[in-house]
Amino acid sequence: MYAIATSKIAYEFTVKIYNILGLPISNVFSEFNSYDLLEDEKFILKLQKMNFDIVIGNPPYQLEGASGGNNDAPIYQIFAKIATSISTQYVSLIIKSAWFTTGRENLLRDFRHHMLTSRTVSRLVVYPNSNILFPDVEIKGGCCFYLEDKKYRGKCEYTLVNNGIEETSMRKLDAFDVLIRDPKVSTIT
Repeated sequence: MYAIATSKIAYEFTVKIYNILGLPISNVFSEFNSYDLLEDEKFILKLQKMNFDIVIGNPPYQLEGASGGNNDAPIYQIFAKIATSISTQYVSLIIKSAWFTTGRENLLRDFRHHMLTSRTVSRLVVYPNSNILFPDVEIKGGCCFYLEDKKYRGKCEYTLVNNGIEETSMRKLDAFDVLIRDPKVSTIT
């Protein structure tokens, strides 16, 4: 198991956890952090050569040091693309659900198109209220996690977790140009 921290502090914390778990500290990348992946392709190339079967993560959602307002530029879609490029088969990330609908088209359109049309997303779990997962953090629009399987082509097992109720269905994500969150609404034509 390898780890890429988001900062020096996160690196130190991750090293402590690896020590507790008896995992090799050398598997925590020290020469770069996750933000460096946005700036220097050599780190991505290094990761691609490692042939990871699975990439799991909770990437940064927006630029570090942003104001926290509605105009912050999302970056999770860039990390999702990187994860797909370095994995040989599986990617599972927890990200904001803002990509479901239009907005920030210059940044999210290609990511949304890939997620909806690739048919490689085998599982998608949506939490409109992110406080279920992150009690002290407000994530407007909620968050989701997905499993992308490069060898899978088919419908997505879609689960909406809303107000303590889980609703699961098999869905074609490309039924519309956007992802309609409520499965009941998505069946109305």
